[in-house]
Amino acid sequence: MPVYVYECLDCASKFDLDVIDTETYESEVLYEAKHSINPTDSELESACVCPRCKGNKRKQVYHGYNIAGYVKGDGFLDVRGAKRDMHQYNLTVNDPYGQYRAAGEVDDLKNKFKKMGQHNPNSKHFVPKITEQDVKKVVDNNKPINKVD
Repeated sequence: MPVYVYECLDCASKFDLDVIDTETYESEVLYEAKHSINPTDSELESACVCPRCKGNKRKQVYHGYNIAGYVKGDGFLDVRGAKRDMHQYNLTVNDPYGQYRAAGEVDDLKNKFKKMGQHNPNSKHFVPKITEQDVKKVVDNNKPINKVD
């Protein structure tokens, strides 16, 4: 069964959560509970009893988890960033071609992946050419009400 982290609201009311340190918060307010992914109400009530105060007022929290992810559909740059990060991760953690790489090749690839996400000041951005007819059309449509001569 998966383990979930809950914050006991009864125990939390005893502390000022704005100034409490992390160790005290984890030891005195948070607790872990095991239950199925889609529990029934009775299963949730029995599994989520606070071990300190035996209360059942709780709030699920994600404290202590290292959550990072990419949301599909957020654009082309996010896809490129996800691929770059996965390439860096595979080079550092489990490189399947590590035994075949020459000395210094991994460092060169890491630098290449690092530069992929940086801005290139030499890149050129082009804007469409605006003709005099385009300017005249805009000016004619936006005549001021009180024209000063």
